[in-house]
Amino acid sequence: MPAMTFAQDAEKQVGVAQARIKVAAVVADAKPAKDANEAGAEAAKANRPDENFLRSQRTQRDNVKNQNTGAVDGGEATLEDLVRLSMDGDQLRLEAVGSTGARSQRYRVKGADAVVTVTRSVSSAIAVGNGVVRPPSTSVSLNRFDLNVKDDETIWSTSASQSSTYLSISGQSVLGRVSFSQNNSTRLNAGAIRTQPVRVTVYEWQAGPRQKSVFTAGADSIDKLRAQHPAEFRKYVVPLFRKFSDMSWMTPGASDAYGVFGEITPDPQMAARVQALLPELDSDSFATREAAARQLMELGPAGVLAALRMEPASLSDEQKGQLGRLIAAHRRRYIANPDEARRDPNFLADCLEHPDFAVREAAKLSLEKVLNKPLTFDPKLTGDALQAAADDVRKLVQELTPATQPADQPAAPGAVPVPVPAVIEQRLLIR
Repeated sequence: MPAMTFAQDAEKQVGVAQARIKVAAVVADAKPAKDANEAGAEAAKANRPDENFLRSQRTQRDNVKNQNTGAVDGGEATLEDLVRLSMDGDQLRLEAVGSTGARSQRYRVKGADAVVTVTRSVSSAIAVGNGVVRPPSTSVSLNRFDLNVKDDETIWSTSASQSSTYLSISGQSVLGRVSFSQNNSTRLNAGAIRTQPVRVTVYEWQAGPRQKSVFTAGADSIDKLRAQHPAEFRKYVVPLFRKFSDMSWMTPGASDAYGVFGEITPDPQMAARVQALLPELDSDSFATREAAARQLMELGPAGVLAALRMEPASLSDEQKGQLGRLIAAHRRRYIANPDEARRDPNFLADCLEHPDFAVREAAKLSLEKVLNKPLTFDPKLTGDALQAAADDVRKLVQELTPATQPADQPAAPGAVPVPVPAVIEQRLLIR
């Protein structure tokens, strides 16, 4: 066989190279490149602290049963009986029970494998100079430990502290920490009210180990924080608050909504049930009065609506008091003037998530008048779709509110609220 020429050899090598390229292309097509989510997950995993550190964090979590052993045993209680969250204007308020002395009290949470420790302290009056005396103040702190948490992502330790000047809530998981703070003071900055008194920060443990802030945001109210960062609010803040509350306070209660939207009428059968209980609430028999009061409290939001539409002049003091207890149990906001609330776009936006369709519909109509703009919001939505639609409206409110009529000013033409009939006193609060 004749020897291969240089040109023939070169041509052969080129053919081999081209064949290898084709094979490589076929292999590449058979094994697609990692998508962005997979690459991001691997990058996040690479940034996690080493396993020894995470093991120490888990040990700290698992040893939580041994903490606060010196606290007084307060027995078992529901979470609602221990702590309540509510909105006072644009500020979050925390109310706690238990621990009236210097020592802490430790409670087992009914219906959950968790314990809550409550500590309350009272400071004495302090002379700060120039004849100025700082009055006594009360501060309260709570610590919740979830004893059955075994995964790294779930918050297992939650703490809350409140005084006359601040409120803070923070939660810790194996992988990081979420912190919420609210400045309750009224400090001035260059002659203006301080801004962004509400702040949330999310930290995650990184390789090192070191903590890195993965999200931080500030706003001048919870409403605005929620409107400006709806996804992050639901992802980070809501689970944190749920450790101390069922989150019903985030939506106006039945007493709040029905007190503002006076055009909503009660179910005739429920109104008849409330009417039938009135004589028993005035009975000479203590047992009869107590039984009627229990039945009244079991009527729920529909009973609240019926109670609010009662004519106070026709009721005895005892009947007013018992109906007032029912109304107070379903109050989530402090509303001094229903007419102003009906022109408050933030309040109306929150009503868009109310469980009652009639409230959602009335809130949408009122909000359209306040904003002078039609809304695509559908009051018939439920679940996650309703939450997402309400969040979209909150964003719109934040964009348009500066150009709309303030809530404490007369309403624009065509935005006259429906008068709210005289109702039973609604500000009865059980503290």
